[in-house]
Amino acid sequence: MIQDKANMFTDGAQAITASAASEDSLNWEIANPNKGEGTPLYARVVVTEDFAGAGASMTVAIQDSADGSTWAAIMTGGSIGVADLVAGKKILVPLPKENRKFIRLYFTVASGPFTAGEVVADLTAEE
Repeated sequence: MIQDKANMFTDGAQAITASAASEDSLNWEIANPNKGEGTPLYARVVVTEDFAGAGASMTVAIQDSADGSTWAAIMTGGSIGVADLVAGKKILVPLPKENRKFIRLYFTVASGPFTAGEVVADLTAEE
């Protein structure tokens, strides 16, 4: 797996215990990039530490923003149960072809907090 620092949503492993945005957002530098029909892009989330605690599941959403401060979900992956959130688990959420200038991830924890669990996330063309 090749990672580009400019395409990282997390700077190293990000602990996820409650619902939260990714540590970093990506800036396309133009107002409304349209990626066209080229290679599909994905938000890739890799679990680096097993999840544990009262949290029942987690979903990962891609959010976009025109100004970097007001965010809206543009794609949401399926719910993943705590039993499946183990080190090495890879989650892919497809990036829509059209979005606004900034994108980030949002991790939603269902049914209580986790007491452990970390992820690393980036933008990739790999499936």
